[in-house]
Parts: sequence; structure tokens; C-alpha cells
Amino acid sequence: MVTYIKLYEINTNSIDTVWIGGQDLYYIVDNSWTTIKPHLALGITTDIENFSTRAITTNDTSMVFGTWNAGLGFKTGNNYSFLRGPEFGIDTVKFQVSELEYDLNGNLWIATRFGELIVYNENELVK
Repeated sequence: MVTYIKLYEINTNSIDTVWIGGQDLYYIVDNSWTTIKPHLALGITTDIENFSTRAITTNDTSMVFGTWNAGLGFKTGNNYSFLRGPEFGIDTVKFQVSELEYDLNGNLWIATRFGELIVYNENELVK
């Protein structure tokens, strides 16, 4: 029997790791798959389809993933932190991340499903 997993994003920016976004977050190292369930860090146990990871990018210190209903997640080591929308003046329900990209200055560019374009760095909202 074949099991299908809904996948939405693949990121190969890391030298030794491939990140895959779907209903959960996955990564592959040396052909070994690992599943991460970051929604549990927020206490989300139902309707996790809407939490699915839709965008992934990496920099030198962390992996950033954008979700469909839980906002923006940062994974540094084994720790997760989340920006849910109010930090950007956006209703959490409308903070559905569709694209992420770092520029050469280290700013994180965030595009959302509802047309917001946000530029963010670790210190401030750049808008």
C-alpha cells in the first residue's frame, strides 16, 4: 500500500540537509527522513492541515518556515519560536505565509497569501 503525504515546499539551501514542508516538517540527512511536528510547540493538536508548512528558507543560524495559519516559525538548534501576525500588525488568521527569502543584507522577505509584503530582520520590522 502506498501512503501519500501532502508536500508544499522543498529547500536545499543547507549543505547536508534537505528540508521539506508539508502537513508536518521533514528533513533528510544521508537518505534518512526525520519528521518534526512544530505545531505541538504551539499546543495545536487539531486542524493541523491548516498549520502546514508552505515556505522554507535557511540562513547561517536558523531555518525559517512559514505556515498557512500559525504564522512564521524559527528553528534554531532544537528550539522553536513563532511570530503569529500581531508582531507585524496582521491578524493571525490572515498571516498565511506563501514565500520566504533572505536577501544579502540578512533581511527576511515575507510574502503572504493576502498580499502583504514584509521585510524583517532579527532586530526590527523593516517595512
